[in-house]
Amino acid sequence: MRLNWKTIVALALILAAGAFLRGFRLTELPPGLYPDEAMNGNNALEAMRTGSYKPFYPENNGREGLFINIEAFTLRPLLTGGALPEAWMLRIPSVLFGLLTILGIFFLTRELFRKNGIALFAAFLLTTSFWHINFSRIAFRAIMAPCFLVWGVFLLLLVFRKIEEGRGKKVENDEFLISNAKSSSNESISKFQNWELIRNSELGIRNSLLTLLAGAVYGIGMNSYIAYRATPLLVIFACWLLAFRYGWKTALKILSLFVLGAVIIALPLIVYFAHNPQDFFGRTSEISVFSAPSPSLALGVNILKTAGMFFFSGDTNQRQNIAGAPELFWPVAILFAFGIALGLWKLLASNSKFKNLNFKLKIKNYPDAFAVLVLFAWLVVGALPEIFSNEGIPHALRAILMLPPAIILAAWGGERIYTWFRSKNAPQWLVSVLVSLLAIGLFAEAYVSYFVVWGADPATADAFTKNYVNDAEALNSLPQTLPKYVVVSAGGMPVNGIPMPAETVMYLTDTYTPAEQTAKNVHYILPSATNTIPAGAFVIDLQ
Repeated sequence: MRLNWKTIVALALILAAGAFLRGFRLTELPPGLYPDEAMNGNNALEAMRTGSYKPFYPENNGREGLFINIEAFTLRPLLTGGALPEAWMLRIPSVLFGLLTILGIFFLTRELFRKNGIALFAAFLLTTSFWHINFSRIAFRAIMAPCFLVWGVFLLLLVFRKIEEGRGKKVENDEFLISNAKSSSNESISKFQNWELIRNSELGIRNSLLTLLAGAVYGIGMNSYIAYRATPLLVIFACWLLAFRYGWKTALKILSLFVLGAVIIALPLIVYFAHNPQDFFGRTSEISVFSAPSPSLALGVNILKTAGMFFFSGDTNQRQNIAGAPELFWPVAILFAFGIALGLWKLLASNSKFKNLNFKLKIKNYPDAFAVLVLFAWLVVGALPEIFSNEGIPHALRAILMLPPAIILAAWGGERIYTWFRSKNAPQWLVSVLVSLLAIGLFAEAYVSYFVVWGADPATADAFTKNYVNDAEALNSLPQTLPKYVVVSAGGMPVNGIPMPAETVMYLTDTYTPAEQTAKNVHYILPSATNTIPAGAFVIDLQ
C-alpha cells in the first residue's frame, strides 16, 4: 500500500490545520504562565547557561529532563540581544511534539488497518481535538508521551510487516530457484538470488536495525512523563499477539532487540534512578489510590469517572480542559463508542470462519482483530496511571495516553459508517457533502472551543496565574537601581527556600539564581521577613 498524491495532499492540509490550531496566537494563549511551566523554564535557562543538562530535575516533585533540555535549546536563539524570557518560548516544543503526534497517528493507523482513509480521518480527529490542542500549547512534558508511544508502536509493527513481506519474497525466490535450477547455469543469477534470501531474512541487518530504532524511539518516551512507565505492558501484549501470527521465536527475538534499543536510549535516566531511587516514585505514593480509606471503592469510582470523561464529565481543572466538559466533542464521542462496540462485535461474534472462536486462528487470519485488541489494551494501559491515582479524577493530563487509541477507534467507527453509506449506493455528492460538513464542523468547533470559549474565560487566566505575569511585567519596567522585593505569601512546595508560585516571576524577570537576583536588584522573601525590606523599596505581595 503506497501513498498516492491525493493522500499526501490531504495529509499536508491536515498538518497545516494542526499547525494553525496549535500555533495561532501562541504569544497570547494560554494567558499567563503557570508555575509548573515556569519551573521548567528556569531549569532550562540554568542548563543553557551552565551546560549542565540533566536526565532528571528533582525540583517540583521531580521531572524527567528531556523536555526541559529541549526547551533550553529552543530558548538559546530567542534570548539574544538582552531579550527577556517569555511564556510562549517555552511552549514551542509542545507545538512541535503535537504536530509529530498527528503525523504519527496517521502512520500508526495506516499500519494497523492498512487503509489510507482511516489514517487520514484519525489524523484529522487528533488535529481538531481540544484535548490535544490544549496540551500542545502548554509547556508540560506530558505532550511527549503520546508522541513517542505512537511512533514506537508504529515502528514495531513496521518491523513485523517487513518480516511478513520478507517471507513472501523468500517463497518467491525459493520457487524461482527450484524452477530454474535445472535450466539455468548462470552463476551470477544464483548468487543474486542467494543475496536476496539473506537480505530479506527475518532478522537480517535491516530488520535488526529497524527493530533497534523502534526500541530507541519508544525508549525516548521513558524520558517524557511518569505515566509512560505503564507502557511496557502494551509492548509485551502486542508482541504476544504477534507471536501467534509470526511464531514465538521471531516475536521473542524482535522483543529482545526492541528492549535493547529502549534500554540503551533510556540508560542515563536508568542510572540516575539507580542512584536516586526516591526520585523514581516521586509523588506516586502520596496520590496512590491505595492511600484512600477504601481503596477498592475508590478504584471503582475512578474507573467510572475515567470512562465517563469521554462522554459526560471531563477534567474540572480549567487549565487542562473547559472545566467539566467531556474530553471528546460529542460526534467524536459517538464514533468512539461505535468503534468500541464494533470492535467487541468483531471479536466476539460467531461465524462460520471462527465458529469456535479460535483465538490463534483469528489473530492469524483476521487483521482487524489484532488492531482492535491492541487499541483496547492501549486504552487499559493508558488508564492505569489515572485510575490508580486518587487526586483530581478525571485528570486529562494523567490520562493523556488514552487519547491516541480513542481517536483511532473513533476514526475506524467513522470509516465503517462511510463504507456503509457507499454500500447503499448513496449519491457521491451527498457523501461528499456530509464528509465536508463534518470536517468543517470539527475544525470550527475546535477553533471556537479553544480560542473563544476557553481562551476568553477569565477562569483560564486565573488557572495560568496571569496576575503573576502582570507582577513580573511591573518589575521589568522598573530601574535596576531600585530595590524590588517580592513577598511570596502564596503557598506551595519550596524551591531553594521559596514557594513554587514565585517561579513564574523568576522566569519572566530572569531572576532564578541568586546571582541574577543580585544583578537585577530583585529579592524574594517570605512574609516572616518583611521587616528586612528597606524604605523606598518597591514591594509586590505574591498571593
